[in-house]
Amino acid sequence: MRVVLISANLELRPSPVYPVALGRLAGALQAAGHEVCQADRLVDGLDAVVASAAAAQPGLMVVSLRNVDDTDERRGSSYIAGYAELIAALRAVSAAPIVVGGAGFSLFPERILAACGADIGVVGPGEDTICALAANPAAIGPGIMRLGQPYTGPLVTAATWAMPSHHEPRLLRHYWQHSGMIGVQSKRGCPRRCSYCTYPQIDGRRAASAQLDDVVDELARLEADHGVRYVFFVDSVFNLNRSHELALAAAIRARGLHISWGAFFAPRGIDRAYLAALQAAGLRHVEFGTDSVCDAILQRLGKGFSVADVQQASADCHALGLACAHYLVFGSPGETAATATESVQRASELPGSVFFPFSSLRIYPGTPLYDQALADRQISAGQDLLQPHYYHSPALPRDELLAILDAWPGRPQRWLDSRRTSSLGPLLAQLRKRGAVGPLWDYALR
Repeated sequence: MRVVLISANLELRPSPVYPVALGRLAGALQAAGHEVCQADRLVDGLDAVVASAAAAQPGLMVVSLRNVDDTDERRGSSYIAGYAELIAALRAVSAAPIVVGGAGFSLFPERILAACGADIGVVGPGEDTICALAANPAAIGPGIMRLGQPYTGPLVTAATWAMPSHHEPRLLRHYWQHSGMIGVQSKRGCPRRCSYCTYPQIDGRRAASAQLDDVVDELARLEADHGVRYVFFVDSVFNLNRSHELALAAAIRARGLHISWGAFFAPRGIDRAYLAALQAAGLRHVEFGTDSVCDAILQRLGKGFSVADVQQASADCHALGLACAHYLVFGSPGETAATATESVQRASELPGSVFFPFSSLRIYPGTPLYDQALADRQISAGQDLLQPHYYHSPALPRDELLAILDAWPGRPQRWLDSRRTSSLGPLLAQLRKRGAVGPLWDYALR
């Protein structure tokens, strides 16, 4: 069967994000004997995407929905209307069934399937499910949702998985040129229990590692065939399986690759020797989902690490010369003026780090934060959370929180909030033109 794969994402902030899922789905479909065409609304525009879908005369059209909104309370942009527009336009030129899936879809599958007007939804990892639908569009089973039919739940994540990605050179070239990095996934699923996080709903709680040879082969192809010099591992948390990660580092070195990379890490479960081994294999940027530098708030958020872990991990990165960033969230359950001030002060003491601060948390169904928001009467039972709603600690008025953040001693150099990152857009564009690669936030440290 001929299958058209389409990335529906239009978001450009902080930089265009390469649609990793399209390459993986294309690789799986081609391995199963299907013909694949890839298109991207951000790169091609709506009219060109629809025209290419019509010309392909597909038996199945698959639309990947990366996010439902921008999770920015200040802007509050929802993407659902744009997705519905795309699907309606595809419907007008082809009678082929339309499948929607992706991380964003998996959070609100029933609502989005109805709102977008697609025929079939895929919840969770999609490679096996899309192949099953390409073989038989009427297939039912785990991971497949149809309006008006019973849903049996997502696929169970296997302990390991293959990733025979097939990158569309035209699309990959665009993202490499405009974002200076390409996403690669070495594992999926997350056993951690952060109170607000949706990764376990998307990929399951079991961490499943990709086969090492597949990951290294992918890196080698990106470097040799496409000139990619930097990748970002899009795993929910990179350091979930120490032996696998060290084996991956060893395999990268053994293959003689020169590609640089970054990833998200948790501050616990790493040490200087571990980081040094990864650094020898190309690690350059370490991003921590720290959230708070106050033990009381870390415990409320279910982070599974302490301030001492954050301090040690930051010190290790600094000692090795690794660029280090911390994502911080203020106003979460239990936050007070005292805890916010403590977090700001301790963050300012972390060496060689930049910070991405957020002053609220997006509430998603099925998370402990959802239950807390119900208890605090910030949302009501049955409320439609496809429309974004954000949690604010009842014990810390928003204007008082913003005053604490504005007084942070590290501003403005190391404090990259949404206002500053927006203002840096022209500078980052110039750096890209000069050949700068990677996330570029480390320029705040120079």
